[in-house]
Amino acid sequence: MKSNNSKDAIGNDIELGHVYGFTVDNVGMCYVTIGEALNFTNSGLVTLRVMKKSYSYSTGQVHDYELESKINKVSAKPCKMFPIFYSTMNEI
Repeated sequence: MKSNNSKDAIGNDIELGHVYGFTVDNVGMCYVTIGEALNFTNSGLVTLRVMKKSYSYSTGQVHDYELESKINKVSAKPCKMFPIFYSTMNEI
């Protein structure tokens, strides 16, 4: 399914149904979210169905979040999203 002309972090069109990741940094912590692009919001964000969430400290050790059913969707700016290829998903 095609996009609404929104581009991801590497300049490709966001495609609904595809898997993307995005990161957020906050005071020495890096949070990573991976999910399937579901729709575009009226404000231009992309809503994702969360498949995996993790975080790491500045030391680089990665910790997974236990996904709760109430945190199953998030929205992100398209320009902060990067594609996750299906061949990579088995390693995640």
